[in-house]
Amino acid sequence: MRTGKDRVQVDAMQVPVSIGGVRVLPGDLLRGDADGVVVIPASHESAILDAADSIERAEDAIREFTRSG
Repeated sequence: MRTGKDRVQVDAMQVPVSIGGVRVLPGDLLRGDADGVVVIPASHESAILDAADSIERAEDAIREFTRSG
């Protein structure tokens, strides 16, 4: 097994990068699972997390409705 020891150097920290053609800025959130990764821009974090909460509540209500017949 090869490691990165002495073969990898830090070029910069807290700077914008591109990963797979997607721009990621310092402070952005990254969320990944078995299906992939999504970047949540810090400038939209609040709105996106609010929307995700709303979707989760709606899905919970659908599950409860289904269980109750």
